[in-house]
Amino acid sequence: MTFSALAMDHFRAPRCVGSCAGNAPHVATSEAGSPAIGEVVRIQIAVKDGMVQQARMKVFGGVPAIAAASWFCEWVEGRMVDDARAMDTPTIMRELDLPVECARSVALVLDAAQAALARHGGGGKD
Repeated sequence: MTFSALAMDHFRAPRCVGSCAGNAPHVATSEAGSPAIGEVVRIQIAVKDGMVQQARMKVFGGVPAIAAASWFCEWVEGRMVDDARAMDTPTIMRELDLPVECARSVALVLDAAQAALARHGGGGKD
């Protein structure tokens, strides 16, 4: 399978790797996937006043999962929680020019991200 230059850039030099600074109440973490399926995505998001201040990721998986998590975390910082919640699999697939076979990996990234965002409830207000 061949991947776009942007997908490979995010895979080779992933952005937003690690954990959010501090362990404040406004930081939520969620995981999706499992080692049994060959992919685990951990997304951590810090929200303040309804805005994503920081997003971090750790991924065990291949090019699509790493690239999608890196792209999403970079994209979401500085955006309102409602905008982040509106992100969908087809948009990430299109942005990274990923083949249709990669949809499951992208969906795992969004599952983890959406679960972390949901932990903030009430539109992401602290």
